[in-house]
Amino acid sequence: MAGENWFLGVVRDGIEPRHEANTSRYVHEVFRACLGWPMESIVPQASKRGFIDYVVAFQHPTVSVHVEVKPFGVGLRDLQIRKYLVRRGPAPAGLEVGVLTNLKEWNIYLAGPAVKTAAGDRMVQVTKIDIEGRTDIGRLRELIGYRTRRGLRMLRTALGECEAVLFHLA
Repeated sequence: MAGENWFLGVVRDGIEPRHEANTSRYVHEVFRACLGWPMESIVPQASKRGFIDYVVAFQHPTVSVHVEVKPFGVGLRDLQIRKYLVRRGPAPAGLEVGVLTNLKEWNIYLAGPAVKTAAGDRMVQVTKIDIEGRTDIGRLRELIGYRTRRGLRMLRTALGECEAVLFHLA
């Protein structure tokens, strides 16, 4: 797939300048070219507490995907996405998906009442994908692609297999 070749080349060669705004341009293109999201479903600078870089409209009406972008190649920390997924007061119904990325690394989080019940915390990281090849892009597409055949089932499976849930259930 042409989008995959482009994406792998960018990750291999890097980008310049390496600031967040430039990285965000590339992430937007990954959502379009590699993950199949239509342009109108990708809402930039969506306001929650502060401004998250993107909110993408998932096909399921009770699921929202929040995307936080950091500069190319910098380290990622859970706190950088937590403030957008975990709010004070009652948790919203449904499932919230968080994506924290620096283009090379994609951390996927889930939050919501079901996550609290399963893991004992309102937010958990369900997977980390380091983009090194087509298989990694395929895993990313399975979890957060626009037209995934299995949709939320893969995210829920990832939740059930994550360390935090297994530890909580032990």
